[in-house]
Amino acid sequence: MGLVHHPNVVTDGLVYYADAGNRRSFPATGTTWTDVVNGNNGTLENMSASYGFDSEKGGIIRFDGTNDYVEIGAYGASSVLNWGSGNGTVGVWMKSDEHEGTLIAMGAAGSGGKRYLIQYDNSGNKISFAMDNDVTLKAANGSDTDGLTDGKWHYVVGMRNGQYIYLYVDGVLDATTDLGAGYGSVDYTSNGGLYMGGIWHVGDTVDHIWGGSLALAHIYNRALSADEVSQNYNATKGRFT
Repeated sequence: MGLVHHPNVVTDGLVYYADAGNRRSFPATGTTWTDVVNGNNGTLENMSASYGFDSEKGGIIRFDGTNDYVEIGAYGASSVLNWGSGNGTVGVWMKSDEHEGTLIAMGAAGSGGKRYLIQYDNSGNKISFAMDNDVTLKAANGSDTDGLTDGKWHYVVGMRNGQYIYLYVDGVLDATTDLGAGYGSVDYTSNGGLYMGGIWHVGDTVDHIWGGSLALAHIYNRALSADEVSQNYNATKGRFT
């Protein structure tokens, strides 16, 4: 078995890869979810016997929407995942139980926080990819007014490429937002880190907790092409459809 469970997944620029269906990443027991690329391993927090690992779809992680999250580590452990003012791509395979919450986030929320994240928009019940430079939060909001809460698995990708951010759903471009000239860095250099199922908030709390399931998460230190996003979707969709 190769480093990446699905051999056709793009590996150029891949800096984080965690897959609950890859026994090198999650051995179907315990609380450690291993990043098989750079060793930025996560810890399943507050998960009961009813939540956490499930063998569905070859291996998934279930979040209860109350206090479950995965803590991958503070800034010092995960600085390779910061994009700064550069480009990057983050993608997850997800199935949602509710509208609100953060699926995956790098950085921190609150005063002084900078971040990129895939989340549910609090007002519009739409999944979105958002960035915050501690001055302006910008989001590419999805077109699905039901927020992908259809009981099905979806592949959601957020990307920064220069002045623009993009949201892809199931391999197809769904939304684009102009950050504006000089938007700057989203590199939070004091605390924060990478979390799944929530986001670290300045003041040492994890909030915006999400309920649903994640199976695979990956991050790149560059913007993928549309063809590469489609390639990743097609390489993995057989497991989820």
